[in-house]
Order: sequence, then structure tokens, then C-alpha cells
Amino acid sequence: MVIFCTNAAKNVTFRRPVQKDLLGSKARGMFLFPEHEVDYSVFELQEGDGGILRRNETERFKAWQDHTALGHWAVMRTVLPEAVWQSW
Repeated sequence: MVIFCTNAAKNVTFRRPVQKDLLGSKARGMFLFPEHEVDYSVFELQEGDGGILRRNETERFKAWQDHTALGHWAVMRTVLPEAVWQSW
């Protein structure tokens, strides 16, 4: 997901990419022609979502981050063989 932030008073608009923009990169071809746009409504504040995260207020998410990090690495250890992790 890519989020574009701006202080501009106008809405941000993007032109359609052309072949020259890809510079021969397959990755650019994938990302400059997005197939799955996110509906803006998913970013609206909802009750119980924790509110807006501001600078120096990350401590309130520490328990959640610890829990999800452990879950992430449990999955990662099933994705790559043990030998990869030992040599990392």
C-alpha cells in the first residue's frame, strides 16, 4: 500500500503511466498499474481502533506489536527452512 500525503490545498491527481515510465522494469509495470485500490472509507476513525497514532505515543501499541511480531516470526519459520535462519 502506498499513501500519498500533502499540504496542498488541491486534490492530488496522477496521470496514466506510459510505457516510457516503466524504464524496462517489470516491478514498475506492476506498481504503476494498480489493480486493487483501497476505498478511502477504511481510513475513517472508528470506535475502538486506538485513534490517531501521534509522535511519542507508540508505547500504547507495544503489547500488540510484541504479539503480532511473535506471530509473524512463527509463520516465517515455516516459510523458510531452518538452515536459512541459522545462517542468517
